Amino acid sequence: MIEEQIPKTKTNRKNLLIGCGILVAIGIILAVSIGTCFITETKDLSASVSFDGTQFTITNNDSFDWRNVKFILNSEYELSYPLLSAKSTYTVGAMQFAKSDGTRFNPFTMKALHMSISCELSGGNKGMWSGSWE
Repeated sequence: MIEEQIPKTKTNRKNLLIGCGILVAIGIILAVSIGTCFITETKDLSASVSFDGTQFTITNNDSFDWRNVKFILNSEYELSYPLLSAKSTYTVGAMQFAKSDGTRFNPFTMKALHMSISCELSGGNKGMWSGSWE
């Protein structure tokens, strides 16, 4: 009788290991599937930005709207704008850009060197653009 119990124990362990392996595999598949639902894509925006010394003219050249737009000038001065519709232009004074402490960008004493644009797009995607002046 002892000989009969040994094969059953080995069979039970083998079945248990196979069952655990299957559960782990299912868990990994579920985790990967759920994780991909939260991945957002960042798209390059088609923008044109010009500066005349006192005002910026920013054009959305895309065929889709930009929502919750953030403009960052010289990496430290920011300006938010709720919606820049497709194919539309936004003109804004340089002094509207401010640091987090409230310091305004002064175009008479500072040079505009670089601007970046970030926004939200439909489908939960993000949009990005950056450019610079000499």
